[in-house]
Amino acid sequence: MNILRLFAVLVLMICGFTVSSQNSAGLAQEYFNTGEYEKAATVFKRLYEKQGGSLHYYRRYIECLLSLEDYDVAEKSVRAELKRKPMNASLYVTLGNLLERKSETEAADKEYRNAIAKIKASPNEINNMGRAFTDLAKFDLAIETYLKGEELLDFKGRYAPYLANLYFRKGDMKNMIKQNLLYGQMQKNQRPGIKARFQKAFKDEDYVELKTQLYEQIQENPDQAYYSEMLEWVFIQKKQYTKALRQAMSRDRLTDSHGLQVLDLAEIMEKEGEYALAIDAYKYVQEVSIKTSKTYIIASRSLLNSAKKLVIKNPNYTQADLVILEQSHEDFFEKSGKSFETASIMMDYAEVQATLLNNLPKAIELLNEVQTFVRLSSRLKAESKLQLGDYYLMDQNIWEATLLYSQVDKANKEKEIGEEARYRNARLSFFNGDFEWAQAQYDILKSATSKLISNDAIDQSVFITDNLGLDTTMVPLQLFAKAELLNFQNKYDEAFMKLDSILILFPKHGLTDDIAYVKAKTLIKQKKYTEAVPLFEMIVKDFNEDIRADNALFELAELYDYQLDDDAKAAELYKKLYLEFSNSTLAVEARKRSRAMESEQIQ
Repeated sequence: MNILRLFAVLVLMICGFTVSSQNSAGLAQEYFNTGEYEKAATVFKRLYEKQGGSLHYYRRYIECLLSLEDYDVAEKSVRAELKRKPMNASLYVTLGNLLERKSETEAADKEYRNAIAKIKASPNEINNMGRAFTDLAKFDLAIETYLKGEELLDFKGRYAPYLANLYFRKGDMKNMIKQNLLYGQMQKNQRPGIKARFQKAFKDEDYVELKTQLYEQIQENPDQAYYSEMLEWVFIQKKQYTKALRQAMSRDRLTDSHGLQVLDLAEIMEKEGEYALAIDAYKYVQEVSIKTSKTYIIASRSLLNSAKKLVIKNPNYTQADLVILEQSHEDFFEKSGKSFETASIMMDYAEVQATLLNNLPKAIELLNEVQTFVRLSSRLKAESKLQLGDYYLMDQNIWEATLLYSQVDKANKEKEIGEEARYRNARLSFFNGDFEWAQAQYDILKSATSKLISNDAIDQSVFITDNLGLDTTMVPLQLFAKAELLNFQNKYDEAFMKLDSILILFPKHGLTDDIAYVKAKTLIKQKKYTEAVPLFEMIVKDFNEDIRADNALFELAELYDYQLDDDAKAAELYKKLYLEFSNSTLAVEARKRSRAMESEQIQ
């Protein structure tokens, strides 16, 4: 028991001493920060003596003396320390700094050389000296220290991150790249950070240097997939996707990854609109992956999706293009069958049938078959029901549509997809002219989890309020709702006739800007981009206080950005939006795109 008490007392004493030291150190640093160097020097010296010669506190003590320009006391102290610890190489750095402050440059250089000459194979000592030189902005000497340290420790790359940083601070990008590549080869978890540093620091010529070094490393180390990965990354940064794909395939074969190394790149190319190359990449993944694997299914779905986008991207696509797209889907199902595993691809195919081939019965048949799969996930079951509901609505089967929406709503009360189902039921009620019930549902959805659903619900609720309160008749709004339904059903000519009838029967009605907006959106769906421009411009000019103005401006900016290839005009419109409609939910996105375009112009 006495021994335990004694041990407890010792622990308390040690803890008390540690806390006391920490408090003193904090006080000393506070004195130093506020320029009270004499007080700081006194405390740091006492801490140094109590801690049995802590180099950290000693350096702080000397820094205080140097700040006081008390060079004689500082030099006397350092030389006394060197007599007691002649092999402590870091003290020579301290002495060199002192002499340099006294303008004794040659003597200072001699001490710096002494310091490096006396380095021992001690990681702690090498770290301390390298840090000391770095703190003094002696980058060349710090580099020499770390390089010698790697020799002494027989560990090339041990100080690669420190050396990379020092070379960067010197502006020596060639060696900065070399050390970062070495570090990335040694530490896989550091590779994302290295790429981020390259992106932040590089100019065009640095990418050229990086490519040169990577080609050399690939020749010397053909079995190291890392260098091929980095070369692929360079090609992606420069948007040289054909070369990137070549590297990805090579790396995939080297690592026997069954297409996984190519799948990520394929997704990047698809997002960038490089659909033809993405298709080539997905075909490769299909060829090398196991036919029953998740990778194969993902690649197959993405390949068909890219093929669809390739057709849609071409404003002059032909019926023959659609036949090829249809046959590609049929070929896939002939090879892989229709099951819960391929359900997502069946849903994509249903969309092709409904929106591109105008074959609603086939789309509905596909989705009804999806509903029969016993092992279908609840998520896909809900999504396919919503899609099926839309196609029934397009096929004028309103009862089946609302039934499916309601089923999804009931089964997913607390989920986002349940909110989506409620929104679609509210939209259907609006199409039917049941405005009060639709508005009540929109008001509930204002607090939806999904920001997109919430914003749309707010817009629709405000729209109904504005237009129901205009006059005693609901006829204009009823005609508008019927036109919206026709538009949803892809009956564009009938929709336009209905919209025009409002303008004829009710000239200068408050729906004028809404009609122009719906027409413009419909023209975009029909790829009649130039015809949509004046309609958006009219809304922005003549109805800039109304609810459609910010949406019209954003849509117009996107038209110039993506379809009309006029970056300057697009940037101008994005800027106009976030400056003049700062409260709009679209302002943040407009600012982001405007700044991205400005950055590209600078580069």
